[in-house]
Amino acid sequence: MLFYYKNKKLKYNPIKVKREESEKIAAKVKNLEQLEGALECGINTIYYEDVITLEEALKLGMKFNAKVIYSAPRIIRHKEYKQLEKANELGVGAVQVGIWGALDYFKNKELNIDYYLNAFNSETINYFKEIGAKNLCISQELNIYEIKETLKYTDMNIEAVVYGYTPLMITEYCPMGVIVRDCKKDKRAAICKQSTYALKDFKEEQYRISQDIFCRSTIYNSKVTCMLDNLQELNEIGINIFRLDFTLEEKDKVKAVIEAYQEVLKNEYRLGIKATKLYNELDKIGVTAGHYYKGVE
Repeated sequence: MLFYYKNKKLKYNPIKVKREESEKIAAKVKNLEQLEGALECGINTIYYEDVITLEEALKLGMKFNAKVIYSAPRIIRHKEYKQLEKANELGVGAVQVGIWGALDYFKNKELNIDYYLNAFNSETINYFKEIGAKNLCISQELNIYEIKETLKYTDMNIEAVVYGYTPLMITEYCPMGVIVRDCKKDKRAAICKQSTYALKDFKEEQYRISQDIFCRSTIYNSKVTCMLDNLQELNEIGINIFRLDFTLEEKDKVKAVIEAYQEVLKNEYRLGIKATKLYNELDKIGVTAGHYYKGVE
């Protein structure tokens, strides 16, 4: 390709590569209950968000001979970096990062890039590979046609979120804290931490909310991303890791979701009894394919 910039000729000749065609499932969880469900289903790559219970999570991973990877917060202010010291003290070997600050903080660890860093071209992906990243979750703003073209020029392991409630917004405002005015030092015991409430809009759509250890609220999409019947297409365009993101699901639901996706892969991308049952249940709530087919307008 030849470009002109300020009367200068710029050449860009990306090299096409042959990608790994095999596929596997990874999971991202928020608590020990969800972690146990994923481990019991045989998932061997799991991203874990709760630094408070990280030590227990790592022990569980060793028990099941699985890799539990600490997932650093999406927003970290200066004094909050102290919370990351625990991960270092525990000797974690691999970390998932979604912001540049965490990437620099954990630069000596095995890096896994989350979609918050918004990699949407092969140059960005290959840069992360050069600095030592093992896996990268592709930007959720790309559609399948853009993903296909992008992945022609990289051989890095690429994840795509194929299940989960997409975060729509992060806010410093805690709606439940304002209502109950009963915040506690132990966030695991606070009412807001239970995430048993939601915001409702004029269409009666409900948007669940969760809090992190810094009392920030994450508001999730009312519809769940579900790509059960589109996994083959994603694999054909270069996605080799299907990621399931769990937010507010209980252990039984975690296992049901994982088993449904495992069934589809085992059946050569055909929906079986478990997958069909799950899809029907989710369809009643409302499902979405995210931006895979429509992109960002």
